[in-house]
Amino acid sequence: MTFSIDIREKDGLRTLHFDSDRVQGAMRIAQPYELALEYTREMMACLLMRDADRIPRSILLIGLGAGSQAKFLYRHCPRAHLTAVEISPRVVDAAREHFELPDDPARLEIVIGDGCEYMQTTGKVFDLILVDGFNEHAHPGDLNTLPFYRACRARLSGQGLIAVNLIGLSHGYKGGYAHIETAFDRRAALFPKCKSGNTIAFAATGETIDISLDELQDRARAFEARTGLAFARFDNGDPVVKGRKVSAFTNSEEAAAGLAGEVPFLLETRLSELGAEIRKAPNFQPFAIADGNLITGQNPASAEKAAKLVIKQLKARHP
Repeated sequence: MTFSIDIREKDGLRTLHFDSDRVQGAMRIAQPYELALEYTREMMACLLMRDADRIPRSILLIGLGAGSQAKFLYRHCPRAHLTAVEISPRVVDAAREHFELPDDPARLEIVIGDGCEYMQTTGKVFDLILVDGFNEHAHPGDLNTLPFYRACRARLSGQGLIAVNLIGLSHGYKGGYAHIETAFDRRAALFPKCKSGNTIAFAATGETIDISLDELQDRARAFEARTGLAFARFDNGDPVVKGRKVSAFTNSEEAAAGLAGEVPFLLETRLSELGAEIRKAPNFQPFAIADGNLITGQNPASAEKAAKLVIKQLKARHP
């Protein structure tokens, strides 16, 4: 494949381009593991469609781009093995050099090859497949055909899920989604089009997915709290904690409690990536801090100190 790769930066956002202004991937420089593009966040809705005890352990990504989804899943599904199939080694090199793609073959296997051919030949089975592969003209080629989606279904586990990025669907026109419906016996759903023009489709094997809107919203809130996917932000997009003094359960406390390899992410690290100024005491000692109206405590032992700071703030505002 012959095409140019262009890396651009503006307002703290680094973007990947192939022969055009179309964004092929993006990363917020200050938060490299965050999903910067709306459609990539929508694709993560697949993680809400099964019970929490069915977090995927084997994940396949067709198309790497800037590696944003691979990085997000690498961080937030620490027990999962990821395989990413990317046809261009130059794209992999760009993801590593400019977008902080982890170099960890034990957990993140990179396969250089054609995604369609891989699906037709692999003997592996996956709990989750994410399809987000396009050429320099934003065309999916054979990745948007009935044989490909049938191959995907054949390589999914008994309770498997697939999420597909479809670009350019017109209103009322199914396009490749019709192939997904056929391959999965109409056990598929299509989300409304994103502002960027991306439309995300989902399909499943195994048990019927029957979730009420209220339950889905509850799962989404829990997922956001667990992954930081929607950490509180101001209207301009800045995290609420950016430039603020905060305290939280520290990395050393996680390690001492034997949780560093179990939790989806280390809170101290995550807050630092969001621009917070971490303040802390020795492990498991009570510590709390107020920065304006933002009050945080380091650990459960800090509850009393944090409560006293809250009371102090309330008294100051309502003497």
